[in-house]
Amino acid sequence: DLLPKIGPFRKGPAVAVTFLYAVIVLLAFLWYLVRRSSHSFAISYFCCFYEVMGAVALIPQLWMFQKEKRVSPLLANFVVLTALNRLFTLVFWIAYPRVYVWRYPDNRGIQMASETLNLLILSDFLFYWARSKLRGDREIIIGDLDV
Repeated sequence: DLLPKIGPFRKGPAVAVTFLYAVIVLLAFLWYLVRRSSHSFAISYFCCFYEVMGAVALIPQLWMFQKEKRVSPLLANFVVLTALNRLFTLVFWIAYPRVYVWRYPDNRGIQMASETLNLLILSDFLFYWARSKLRGDREIIIGDLDV
């Protein structure tokens, strides 16, 4: 059970999800104050919301993995494919200037840093995934749990 037994989140996942989105909205606004662009508030805030959502999206799952110490193959494949998505997005932003020589989007550097940060966050899980695959384990075992 991921929800605590006491406190405001004990009422159900809907409260936890609402809280998570409220934190994302607040962090996106704070990120908007730091990251400026020449576009309107709506477009700039949407980009900030997207960037913060991408950075925060997998943290609850990774926390759950650390708590449970075992991950099913289906869920592990989802996280690995998400990491590949982040890697290909990073490659896209790296290759962008070679394809569009005279264009430079406002958020290119931020997107590259964001995708790199996401890959660093996922690298811990990817290490355990690769180790479990090399050992031939059915489940992905997080940490030094010897079975």
